[in-house]
Amino acid sequence: MKMIDEADFDYGKYGFKEKIKSGGIVVSCMDVENENCDFKKGSYKIVSCKNLFIAPKNIQRMLEQEISKQIKSFLTKLNILENDTILICGLGNGEIVADSLGEKTCKKILPTKLLNKKIVKSNVCTICPNVQAITGMPTFDIVCGVAKQINANLIVLIDSFLTNNIKRLGHSFQMSDTGIIPGGALNFNKEISFETTNVKCITIGVPFMLNLRELSNSVNKDIVVAPKDIKFMVERCSTILANSLNKVFSPDLKKTEIMELLNPI
Repeated sequence: MKMIDEADFDYGKYGFKEKIKSGGIVVSCMDVENENCDFKKGSYKIVSCKNLFIAPKNIQRMLEQEISKQIKSFLTKLNILENDTILICGLGNGEIVADSLGEKTCKKILPTKLLNKKIVKSNVCTICPNVQAITGMPTFDIVCGVAKQINANLIVLIDSFLTNNIKRLGHSFQMSDTGIIPGGALNFNKEISFETTNVKCITIGVPFMLNLRELSNSVNKDIVVAPKDIKFMVERCSTILANSLNKVFSPDLKKTEIMELLNPI
């Protein structure tokens, strides 16, 4: 999946729009109506905050609200109902910090499928399939198998991204409904999308890695690097993303209540 900031050309021809909101939050949107060689048909969104890691808590809350709003817009577009079954997948290798966004986020999301529907109406399941090198199974097979078993109406795929744009690194939450190729930066795996699974998909991620080959002509091979404070960045972004998803799927529960359900005594 090619995200907006990975394009090396003027994508204004696809209707790219950027809106600056309070708190330094920027929302970028693009809808591709026809299949082409640059982008798949679908919606692309980026919610970013340049000063995310020094921003006060009220800015973080505003960012969470905006991310929740954009996720809800995808749910509306895809006609996902309140009681539909949602499978949230934390992709990537949790043992590699820069690639651990999916796993860390999933651990903070409340799975609601077995909860009393008087408490919450959604039916959320979570899974962290890890990577093929560790499990011996393609991520595609694991995700599709679980989605089929639980009759999922929607798959939400969370992953760390590789970017060519250093300005987006670590503070832009990117979303689309076009699917994703797990490990796509290294040409691994098969695409997980509606076309390949027959289940609607939303992909959400944050770019934490850069390919030096794309930044310097003196580098003639793929060398992937991450910021020195990557551990803090992933932890902060996973919390923001999890809080945003919990707002969408468990809107009547407070953060303290969600924490108690996630960590029962």
